[in-house]
Amino acid sequence: MLTRRSLRHGRARERARVGLVRFLAEPERGSQRGFSVSGSNRGQSSSVRDLIRECDIEPRQQLILHEDPGGWSLLRAIRYLLKLPTYRLLILASALVYYFFAGTRSFSMIYLTRHYQLAQR
Repeated sequence: MLTRRSLRHGRARERARVGLVRFLAEPERGSQRGFSVSGSNRGQSSSVRDLIRECDIEPRQQLILHEDPGGWSLLRAIRYLLKLPTYRLLILASALVYYFFAGTRSFSMIYLTRHYQLAQR
């Protein structure tokens, strides 16, 4: 049960945590230098940018934005987003998760109503 006292204590704990965060040093920009490379370069530390340059990975020129997308129509924005492979993968993964949880929910409802003779609302 929530009381005024418990809320006060929660706020006090939050203030203490925020105060602690203020004293922590903010990491310097580009401080990913601790990234460890596996394979032939094992043991050497390098930034992600250096790794991309070493592997000669080039950006896909057709996916680089050269204008402000703020003025795009909804259809054009959706078309651009669907060109991005990562975005398509995210949509696919999300659909599979929704499908899985819908199946889990259906199975649990059928199981509970038949096994335990529970009434379905």
